Amino acid sequence: MPETVKRIVSRVVAGLGYRAGQASNWYKDFAQLIHVVGLQKSRWGGDRYLETGVWLKAFGPDERPKYYECHVRLRLATGCGLDLGEIDSALREDDFGRMDQEERRRLIGGALKLAEADFFGRARNLIDLRSLLTDSRSLELAVDKRVRELLRLPGA
Repeated sequence: MPETVKRIVSRVVAGLGYRAGQASNWYKDFAQLIHVVGLQKSRWGGDRYLETGVWLKAFGPDERPKYYECHVRLRLATGCGLDLGEIDSALREDDFGRMDQEERRRLIGGALKLAEADFFGRARNLIDLRSLLTDSRSLELAVDKRVRELLRLPGA
């Protein structure tokens, strides 16, 4: 039986130091913020989405925020600004028979490790986060207006 997307994600993020939370959310805690990885299931089929986010403790002490509550968010998908290969296909459970299981593990693991390095790794405290958000590199980030104001970003 093929390994589910959730099991693949859980194994990879545990190896990256995340702790399991409720449902399909995993957390890594820092002094000023929390990194969140969430696995979302589509309402209309077997598609899954890898959601990542940064929760700023300055806006509340929530220890287990959901990815959609995070103040800075990035969906790991084609076009997000990271080179994730065929990640959309790897997350599609309806296509389990069409993709080699090892290839699926490699793509999902690679996407999470790349996000750890190029997104989360550049946001371990507020200074790092400000630098990430002012960097000219184009990650498709959703950023809460309060973050822009707190970090005094241009256009706040």
